[in-house]
Amino acid sequence: MNRGSSRLLPLMILTLTGCPAVIALDYVPSNSLKGQGPVQVDTFRYEYRGPKPGPARFRSEEVESSTEDIERLYLSQDIGQFFAKALKSELTHSGYQVVDSHELKIFGVVDRFAFDWRQVEDQTFEIQVTYRVTRDQASVYDHICRSQQRKSVTLWAGGVLIKAGVKDCIEQFIRGAQDAKVL
Repeated sequence: MNRGSSRLLPLMILTLTGCPAVIALDYVPSNSLKGQGPVQVDTFRYEYRGPKPGPARFRSEEVESSTEDIERLYLSQDIGQFFAKALKSELTHSGYQVVDSHELKIFGVVDRFAFDWRQVEDQTFEIQVTYRVTRDQASVYDHICRSQQRKSVTLWAGGVLIKAGVKDCIEQFIRGAQDAKVL
């Protein structure tokens, strides 16, 4: 067995035996939207709703998938926290001042965070997030974003699809909130 094959063997064994996989994502903001003003990003809640839940203590990190998938996929952090952090970074990148306390507050629910692969060459990531914006505790804007990213990539490049879906969902929200004159 050559050196390259020996490195792939553990990955193949994990994939074929159905062991969980953990993916760590570093989200880098990249939108071209511009804005200004202070805003608070509060909690985004996520609860696993997939067909085969893992241990209860990891459900906030488990990525939904179809029952046909071979293994469970987990983020290395709470999905709601990951999403809130990505939103903060995109808002800051756009020119907003993200502060710990402000009368304009954004929060919500990550309703769907699903990654499916039928084959290594056929992968899909879907995200749906319900946003709520309040000003002085009164609701001023609600938005539901949906994004589906599909690509033929290698199994462990799934993070690219996840990041693209999260970015798309955040951009939809920022555009909508700007159009509604909330941001």
